[in-house]
Amino acid sequence: MVPEPVAVVPPAPAPGPDLKTLLAGVAELPGVSLTALIDREGALMEAAGGLLPEAELAGALAACLVESTDGVGRALTQGRLQSLILEYDAGVVLLNAVGAGAMLAVVLGDPAVLGKVRYHVKKALPDLVRAV
Repeated sequence: MVPEPVAVVPPAPAPGPDLKTLLAGVAELPGVSLTALIDREGALMEAAGGLLPEAELAGALAACLVESTDGVGRALTQGRLQSLILEYDAGVVLLNAVGAGAMLAVVLGDPAVLGKVRYHVKKALPDLVRAV
């Protein structure tokens, strides 16, 4: 008698961090005032940091900006927008695409930390894409 093969089911992967935890990790970096995840229509999905009341307004405005800037990239055959850095008198706003349907906005009060923040955002993007 030949034994029946036993189906081996691999264990499910452990769930990654949730959106709030991922955003808080970036918001805790020195010089960061706010992190917000916004859908492409400008609706706030999640936020962390000290400027939370402004997050919804910033999300709506950022969505308009990203849509028009993405159009420039398509017209110039440069592909989809990956990130955008906006410099203001009081700091910097960094926008990053999170998959096709969302974007991450990071408000920096200190432009000197931009490189470090961009590094941490790039590391967090795969987890953010999975969490969305």
